[in-house]
Amino acid sequence: MDPFPPIPADAEVHADENVCEPRERAWAIMAIVTAFLLALLIMLLALWMGLAGGGGGLGTIAGEQAGGSTAGSGIGTGTGSGIGAGDGTGSGDGGSGTGSGESGDGRMAEGPEQPAPPPGEPENVGTPEAAPAPAVATPEVEPPKFGFTPPDAPPPPPQPVVEPPKPIVQPPPGLPTGSPSSGSSGAAGGSGTGAEFMGVRTEGRHIVYVIDRSGSMMGDRFMHTLLELKRSIERLPEGVTFSVVFFSSHNAYSGGGSYVLMPPGRMMRATAKNKQDAVDWAETITPDGGTDPADALKVALQLKPDAIFLMTDGMFDNPPAIESLLAAGNPNAKVSINTIAFHERAAEEVLKRIAAKHRGDYRFVKDPRQP
Repeated sequence: MDPFPPIPADAEVHADENVCEPRERAWAIMAIVTAFLLALLIMLLALWMGLAGGGGGLGTIAGEQAGGSTAGSGIGTGTGSGIGAGDGTGSGDGGSGTGSGESGDGRMAEGPEQPAPPPGEPENVGTPEAAPAPAVATPEVEPPKFGFTPPDAPPPPPQPVVEPPKPIVQPPPGLPTGSPSSGSSGAAGGSGTGAEFMGVRTEGRHIVYVIDRSGSMMGDRFMHTLLELKRSIERLPEGVTFSVVFFSSHNAYSGGGSYVLMPPGRMMRATAKNKQDAVDWAETITPDGGTDPADALKVALQLKPDAIFLMTDGMFDNPPAIESLLAAGNPNAKVSINTIAFHERAAEEVLKRIAAKHRGDYRFVKDPRQP
């Protein structure tokens, strides 16, 4: 017997089938594992690309396998795999692939749906929402200061309240207020006696003003007279007594006579109140009538003054009668009679004679409106 008998044909074939079947199975398993690993790698790569592109761009689904491939696209990212050859499409919800063998499907990553960009434009273009927000400007904060804080400054001392000075009424231009044109009998003021009126000074403790208020004194003349009278009265010392008499040809205030007297029948001391009362009363007088000082001079001499100021702007109605009246009432020139021609020289000669006979001074006061 042959120690190495021949192997039958069917036995050889059976042996080959037993050897090839495990080998083919191993290759198939290896191909499946390789395809799975490749698909997993592609899926991870796609996920990474989707995250790197901001998420929510155009996703891709790709699947590969031995002998065929499946691909899909949609909004989002995802992967699909399958065995065999075929085409796959991806949508907003997922991608699927078909082919011989097994089929695979993939789902995209969750994200907001966006329309596909026009052809020619790159994918994953940043949107305005993705742009970085501008930095918000913060207010500048002053750094803290270190050191000692100076104490509060003391409040300023209270300022004394100074009352504005009362306006001084000045006489109009041309109205003289200086020394008389002829000699003066004395000065008033410091000695506590005397007075000054329209630039004429006189001594004495008892003074009477006899002032023309005839119709010709209307207007500026009378206003100038009142200004000078006010200034003279306000300067009287308290040791002086005084009275004021306005004269004309008739008295419109009492209905009779030709004069008006302040105060009636007597003289008053030069106190502040009496002086103010006299000024206020004088401002109520209005010019009227003719020029007749006779009654006013009689009343003035009856008050037994030391000095009289006689002022007029025109000729007396009866000059000889006035001179005779004064000669009888003041025979020894005990009373000093000072005369003033105001704006007019018509009575100048008469006034000069009266002043000369009665120890007085004469003065002419020029109208400032005349050259």
